[in-house]
Amino acid sequence: MIPTVGIPKSQDKFDFLVQWSKRLCRHVQYNVAMFPFRIGDWLWKAAFLVGVILIGPAPLPAWAAPPSAPSLATAYELIDAVNAYRAQNGLPPYSVNPTLMQLAQSHAEYMASIGVVTHTGPGGTSYRDRLTAAGYAFSFASENILGTSANLTGWEIVTSPYWADPDHQYTMLSPNLREIGAGVAENNGRWYYVIDCATPKGSGGSASPPSLPSSTAAPPSSGTIRARPVTVIPNTPLPDGAIKHLVRPGETLWAIAIAYQTTVAQLKTYNRLTSNTIYPGMTLIIVPPAPTLTPTLTPTETSRPTVTPFLFRTSTPTSSPTSTPLSSPAVDRRSGSLILGLIVGSSLILAGALAALSARKPLASHSEE
Repeated sequence: MIPTVGIPKSQDKFDFLVQWSKRLCRHVQYNVAMFPFRIGDWLWKAAFLVGVILIGPAPLPAWAAPPSAPSLATAYELIDAVNAYRAQNGLPPYSVNPTLMQLAQSHAEYMASIGVVTHTGPGGTSYRDRLTAAGYAFSFASENILGTSANLTGWEIVTSPYWADPDHQYTMLSPNLREIGAGVAENNGRWYYVIDCATPKGSGGSASPPSLPSSTAAPPSSGTIRARPVTVIPNTPLPDGAIKHLVRPGETLWAIAIAYQTTVAQLKTYNRLTSNTIYPGMTLIIVPPAPTLTPTLTPTETSRPTVTPFLFRTSTPTSSPTSTPLSSPAVDRRSGSLILGLIVGSSLILAGALAALSARKPLASHSEE
């Protein structure tokens, strides 16, 4: 930009032009001197712009994502898990009932508000009282509740050890129950789960025949909350590996399956059952006997004893030299008497000589003195 100055009244035009020319020259000289630096600045900016276009913008620094909130199993996920568990045991799925959904959710929220896991509702009401107050006429009913601080899925809740006992299994696997409702609530990191199952009046059920009122399939009387199945005591295997169970009054097929760690579908297959109805006195096959293998006889050769030949050694007699006795001349009686006399005489002469010699020795020693 060319500098401009005001024209003072006290100067003439010539002096003003001289001063303006000097200032213009200084401005031109400054711009000429700074031109290389400005060119370098423009080139750096252009290179940066090209790099951004070709490479892309610089990535933003990675910040640690905040921990995600734990996923809470919803009521419908819990219902889906229960129905999957029933299908695994050969049972039809429950149908969702809006009244039971409302009752289960209300009770879950009530437990969360007081921080206590209980079947007792507001004012000391029971599950039966809550069903009656909601206008739900039922024939069979059962309720499961759970309070935990763990982050569990619906399937983990259904198969958890908390619901592995016969009473809780009855709620999920009973052939007498038809409808279900579920509720989930949370308070201070603790979650409360409820499943309410029931059968409306007039919906039927797997009731036992009238002649067998003690059948294990017999449902509780109308208005009761839950059946109380007896504890199933497993039997030990037989020598052939089979396990059989004699059904007692109060036992159910699902309770027997839990006691032997098998499934209802497997028991129905082994015993050719078309329903879950069993009766006292029935003998159920829990584990079939192991197949016995018939041994195949393979011909074996009988080993015969081998005779070892015995070598008899025959000794060849060796001829030993035989001594030929020398013939001694015959001694007659006269010659023998002569010889005997000579011997006796020689002995006497020798004895006399010895006696004479012994008698001379003392005399010799006396003469020396």
